[in-house]
Amino acid sequence: MTSPDMLAILARGNIASLSEEDRTRYILALCDALGLDPRFKPIDLIPGQGGALVPYLNRGATDALARREGIQRVIVSPAMVVKIGAVECVQCTARATDVKTGRWEESTATVLLKDHANVYMKCETKAKRRATIALLGIGFLDEAELDGIRGADALAENARAQALQAHVEATVERMRPVLPTLAGASEDTRRAYWESQRAQLAIDAGITVREAQAVLKAAIQR
Repeated sequence: MTSPDMLAILARGNIASLSEEDRTRYILALCDALGLDPRFKPIDLIPGQGGALVPYLNRGATDALARREGIQRVIVSPAMVVKIGAVECVQCTARATDVKTGRWEESTATVLLKDHANVYMKCETKAKRRATIALLGIGFLDEAELDGIRGADALAENARAQALQAHVEATVERMRPVLPTLAGASEDTRRAYWESQRAQLAIDAGITVREAQAVLKAAIQR
């Protein structure tokens, strides 16, 4: 990514003008700068105003950065329904703390009250992501800006699903050569190995252990 044309394009923020190859190089360069594994699709390109494409650091990326940098994230103000004008929203506040230095940042997130099944979880995820980015000082698109972009929710959910699938596939590949050797092992040994892989997947993908068990079992059975 050193050609004069590309540098000029990036300086203007017109990523949409890049070729598919150069967009890929751009994403790889961002991943390299942040120390993120591009196989897990940590950065999305979201459509912006005027046909622009804006880099967006998704939840998988901020989860990975928080683990690597030793950042503890907690909800300091639980999600609750609030009314902003005539619109009902769910709002909560998260704090991200660097456990090594004690430095911290708090961010508040709001989500429209339209998906009652998942809105509280989405709001907490959004607040943690914002707090993490604020603490790390990374200049990426903020959730508040993302909400105004058409189709952003669907793109974010799709990216999350793709990242989860990548984590599951990586776990299965790691387990594949080991499974035959466990055939003659004791039940306790097999259980311990399965539980360790399930727990690691939950950490890597940012999901619950129960969710990790379900997706991993389905993947292995296929």
